[in-house]
Amino acid sequence: DVAVLVVDARHPLLHLPPALVHHVSRTLRKPLVLVLNKLDAVDPKDAQRWAEVLRQGVPGVAGIVGYSKEALPPAYDDLPIGRAALIAECHKACGARAPEAPEATKTPADDSRVSADCAESGKGVAAGRILLGLVGHPNVGKSSLVNSIMGGKFVSVKATPGHTKTLQTLILDDRTCLCDSPGVVFPRLEVPREVQIVGMLIPLAQVREPFSALRWVMEHSPRPLAELLNLKPASLAQVMELRDSGVEALDLDAVPAAEEGNPLPWSPMLLSVQYAQQRGLVKSGGPDHLKAGMEILEKVLDGRLPYIVSPPSTCAFDAAKDEGEDGSDGDSDWQVDDDYESEKEDAEYTKKVAEGDLLGVFGEERHGPGSGSIKSRKKQTKLFKKREAEKAEEALDAGPHPRE
Repeated sequence: DVAVLVVDARHPLLHLPPALVHHVSRTLRKPLVLVLNKLDAVDPKDAQRWAEVLRQGVPGVAGIVGYSKEALPPAYDDLPIGRAALIAECHKACGARAPEAPEATKTPADDSRVSADCAESGKGVAAGRILLGLVGHPNVGKSSLVNSIMGGKFVSVKATPGHTKTLQTLILDDRTCLCDSPGVVFPRLEVPREVQIVGMLIPLAQVREPFSALRWVMEHSPRPLAELLNLKPASLAQVMELRDSGVEALDLDAVPAAEEGNPLPWSPMLLSVQYAQQRGLVKSGGPDHLKAGMEILEKVLDGRLPYIVSPPSTCAFDAAKDEGEDGSDGDSDWQVDDDYESEKEDAEYTKKVAEGDLLGVFGEERHGPGSGSIKSRKKQTKLFKKREAEKAEEALDAGPHPRE
């Protein structure tokens, strides 16, 4: 009845796939409630600003709730928090979608607001309960959220992505039941790989080098990582010695006034080298900077090293609101007109899925084996020019001819 999408409050947009939002709000026509989880890891002002941005900028969002396993300060004025707030927002969203019929015209079908999934689960769900479908990326805290809501360990929790493998329906109260689902990952071709690594969309076992992800964390950490890891500043002599040994820890050409005695800026490689030296991580007689970088990245993924993506200070709908407009933006990926009809797009989507054209679903061109070779590209270019010439000839023949 209601889709509950759990997102990480440190980077909400990363865990908010447009394809899922469109499917829930436009194809299924179901209300969508967002849960800003891990609220203790962000500043209260940032959390409230993110809630405002998502509520006004993402179509189909019926409500936003904050949640955290840890105790929170009473500084969230406009953001409802906790189990009771989540249930209330879901019932409010479900009631706004389908108002109950008057008592005189009620039928047994109207009175049984129970989903078929909930009825088939064998839980003995009574009439009047609504089903909340809990969805989200792996490791955004869905299982921990379920255990916190239920007040005990009802589902297994593990840091490995994909640990939850089955659907499980739980009874929250006399009016609500909850269906926990495995984490789903939607293709995010527009998101850099290092951001997906930090957001745990890519398993750590598939990461070959941690330095690009560490650079992103260093740019979004509220405090310097070197300070959080208690690392000593590196000297110019150390950097030169590492360069002589074949480790480019810092690009000195890009550092102004790189002289002995001046503090050197931190790079992901230099951070890993210093961490390896202080922790005694050695390989082939030198610091094992790769293992050190992976250990630092593990601390980030475990939540021991913080990072935060700040919400936008100004948005298009804010400017429109100040000017007295409705805040709609025709160029936005999120803004969809109220009279938008998706039947045609849904038919094309179904056709492409039936044909197995997954790339076509996301607007990408399908390529066969060898299609990226130089010979193949030359052949495609020649064929494209030939087609363009034929189209030009047809247009010329179809046009008006001068009188002889």
